[in-house]
Amino acid sequence: MQKETKIRLLTGLGVFLTAFIVYVKTMAATTSFWDCGEFIAISNILGIPHPPGYPLYAVIGRTTILMFRFLPEIAARINLLSPLFSAITVAFVYLLTVKLIVLWRGEPKDDLERLMLHLSGAVGAIFLAFAPTWWDNSVEAEVYGLAMFTLTLTVWLAMRWRDNMGQVGNRKVILLLAFLFGLGWASHMATLLAALPILIFILLIDWKALMDWKIWLIGAALFFLALTINAYLLVRSNLNPGINECAPKDWESLMYVLQRKQYEPFNFFQRKADFMYQFNHMYFRYFKWQFNVVSMALGIFGALMHLWEGEDKKLSTAALILLVGGILLGVFQGSPLAAILIALAVVFGFFHLLKRKDKSFSIVGPAFLVTGLGLVVYLNMGNPQPRDRDYIYAPCYLFFAVWIGMGTWRLMRLVREVMTKQAKEWSRYAIIALGVILLAVGLYNVKRYYHEKDRSNNWIPSDYGYNILQSALPGGIVFTNGDNDTFPVWFVQEVLRVRKDVRIVNLSLGNTNWYLKQMKQNGVALDISDYQIDQLQPLRTPDGQIFKVSDIAVRLIIAANAGKKLSFAQALAPPKEFAALVFGKDYQEKHPIYFAATVSDDNLTGLENYLSFEGMLYRILPDSAAKKQPNIQVTRNNLNQVYRMRGLTDPKVFKDENTQRLLGNYAVTYWNLGMALRRQADQTRQNNRLQQAKELRLQAVQQFEQAHNIMPEESAGLNWLGVTYAELGEFAKALGYFRKVMQKDPANPYILMQLGMSFQQAGMPDSAEYYYMKGIQINPNFGEGYGRLYTFYLTRKDTAKAIAILEQWLARNPSDANARSELNKLKKTR
Repeated sequence: MQKETKIRLLTGLGVFLTAFIVYVKTMAATTSFWDCGEFIAISNILGIPHPPGYPLYAVIGRTTILMFRFLPEIAARINLLSPLFSAITVAFVYLLTVKLIVLWRGEPKDDLERLMLHLSGAVGAIFLAFAPTWWDNSVEAEVYGLAMFTLTLTVWLAMRWRDNMGQVGNRKVILLLAFLFGLGWASHMATLLAALPILIFILLIDWKALMDWKIWLIGAALFFLALTINAYLLVRSNLNPGINECAPKDWESLMYVLQRKQYEPFNFFQRKADFMYQFNHMYFRYFKWQFNVVSMALGIFGALMHLWEGEDKKLSTAALILLVGGILLGVFQGSPLAAILIALAVVFGFFHLLKRKDKSFSIVGPAFLVTGLGLVVYLNMGNPQPRDRDYIYAPCYLFFAVWIGMGTWRLMRLVREVMTKQAKEWSRYAIIALGVILLAVGLYNVKRYYHEKDRSNNWIPSDYGYNILQSALPGGIVFTNGDNDTFPVWFVQEVLRVRKDVRIVNLSLGNTNWYLKQMKQNGVALDISDYQIDQLQPLRTPDGQIFKVSDIAVRLIIAANAGKKLSFAQALAPPKEFAALVFGKDYQEKHPIYFAATVSDDNLTGLENYLSFEGMLYRILPDSAAKKQPNIQVTRNNLNQVYRMRGLTDPKVFKDENTQRLLGNYAVTYWNLGMALRRQADQTRQNNRLQQAKELRLQAVQQFEQAHNIMPEESAGLNWLGVTYAELGEFAKALGYFRKVMQKDPANPYILMQLGMSFQQAGMPDSAEYYYMKGIQINPNFGEGYGRLYTFYLTRKDTAKAIAILEQWLARNPSDANARSELNKLKKTR
């Protein structure tokens, strides 16, 4: 047994090091988008993140910052927790798989069986380690690494409890489990998902172990003792840290946080979306992302064999048929009958487990169902969601990885049984080869996903927050939209200690009373009492305007910042009336006010004419001529002198869909600046300053090129490069860009019109006519195309064709009086 223990420790260490080394090499050097910036920031200042508060993570995070001083980046110290806990969890999955196989089929009888056992455990663990979502969670500051470690530890302890049944003090393991569930709740509620499967496992093995009232009493005491770590929230909140979400300063507000009342309440029975959408799109689709054909087949094979191989094959066969039928109906037909079949399979499976001596399935099977289908039912997610939710099902992937290991073992066993009859001497080599091949398939995911998961040189999220802050003048107030334009900013302010003078007002949180009170305390002008804040509610005005609480707060802040004290009725005035009340000649702002470029137009209703574009931010100005146009000098200075844009165009830095969407703000900034320079060039040309106009167009070209470099898939930058080069008389370059746009969007009549104009300016009339005609053929109602073609024929003095094109247009648009008037004039001069 000592030899076996040593093998398990060494193999587990090998699995841990394999995962840990890859995770550390791909670990984020700084913050990432979404919750990572928030978690790093609250760890640094011992703040309060979003509900349920994650006090255990905050305390461990702060301790890590103090301990890992050898890492210069504070963010890297917190990020390191994820590789560490995730790699330990992967090693535990190996150990858990080995334990379950032994419980299922007994101890290995010879060296070959021992090799099969440990190879199988390693295969399952490696497939989990480099599953895409698991890898994502393992390289950035997230709570899932710690949560999965705690969850796996509880399952492993339950297995240890079973191994040591009858020994003195073994019931203490149950008490330890109670404490860990309480502590796990303080890191992530996913830890509690293992509670029901473990309870079923204990009841099936030794239900008498839970009949001792002392176990329940002491267990409850330990559970609640572990929960006392939530006192952290009370203590820290009353010290007013820089991030203090929900402000749990008393018992009532603490319960508000722990019960997650900030979010929409759960309702199992009133489905927010079609159940098959929730199952297929919001669960099974993510599940398929994690595992390739080989691992999926191994896992399914392992699960089926694990369920079927027992004393009563009739019950297990019935359960299998119902389960497979339910899954097939659900996935391919979307039938509600699927849920009934799966429920029946669970019932048959339960009675099968009662009869089995081996109870190993009683922990893995229920755990897989609870963390998969159970979460689908419980979470009841609506359609659409703001982001993919694949990370929610990490525990489900973990238990499936155990089945991958068990399926590997059963396949090896099958090979051995067959080859023992046919070619016994070759069975060892065949089994070793099979194990190595499957291990290699799991490790192949390292190569397959390495570029996508490598965050080691990705500074984009940190720079994004930095650039938002640096866009504001000293003492500025910046309204942000959601997680990805707020959490990176919090990270920069609370960790990098940059631009603490700027006040951030998150519009999503601005719908809550506690947040508005905090904004007042932080110096944001909001000229109403705390009592009035508590009374704020969404409403609809008599003229049909809909105001969220944050909309009311924005208006009150803008007015108070200008020294105007408005009544609530004035604050809810129609947009033009509100603007007249606030943006008069006596407008005198106390602090510059900005909106992040990510803020939706719905939040800017009535303010559009008073916003000046300055890069990552729009600034409020009293001049109604601003109209969201760029301040050329400020925007250019921000782009060229202020902003950090590391890795923006580096192909080695992977940009996921969310990052690309946010990078669009940089591209739009360059594009807006380029358009402003073009307009300035047009004005300069009208004043006969031709050389200056040319220089401005060349500057516009530089901006469009930068926009294209950042977002090469977008055609707008290419199009305006073509237009501007045509205006500069460089028709060869213009045509080159237009042709690139045509490759991306061959049926766009506007691009065809631009091509026609370029050929016309280049002195190639036949080609110009061809593209003009092609544009109106693609879209026969393309009025601008008809107008260009008509003008083209007039310049060519081809009256017949000019008349023909007008008649063609009027045949489709007989009510166009201007076109008919032109036609009559043209016919008279013929």
